[in-house]
Amino acid sequence: RAGPPPSCPKCEWGSGLGGGGGKEVGAGAGAALRAGCHVGALLLGAPGLKCPPAAPLSRSVVVLRSRVVRKSIARVLTVINQTQKENLRKFYKGKKYKPLDLRPKKTRAMRRRLNKHEENLKTKKQQRKERLYPVRKYAIKA
Repeated sequence: RAGPPPSCPKCEWGSGLGGGGGKEVGAGAGAALRAGCHVGALLLGAPGLKCPPAAPLSRSVVVLRSRVVRKSIARVLTVINQTQKENLRKFYKGKKYKPLDLRPKKTRAMRRRLNKHEENLKTKKQQRKERLYPVRKYAIKA
């Protein structure tokens, strides 16, 4: 797999990109990548993929190599996007208005429904009726 150099002078990232998954890539990955630190390392394999190399490679080898590069770039971008969204959620938590993509998805009908508080509200007239005419209680005389 294509990954950053084992010892990167710009960040403490090491060779974390080569293995596994999402969150292990780490919080520091986003800043380092935006600085262009590891994108170059990921794309080192890319130039030879477009143009034919001096020694002819089979098509399957080129496809495999390009797939690895694309997957590793996608993995890094996924982590960056997730952390950005996480930070936005923290920022807008408790605010009155939120961006549409941070609001709960639900369905159109569910979004238009009254909330629990609004459902339980009663008009002045209804409150007065309930106070003046409570529910009658009946008991059987033995």
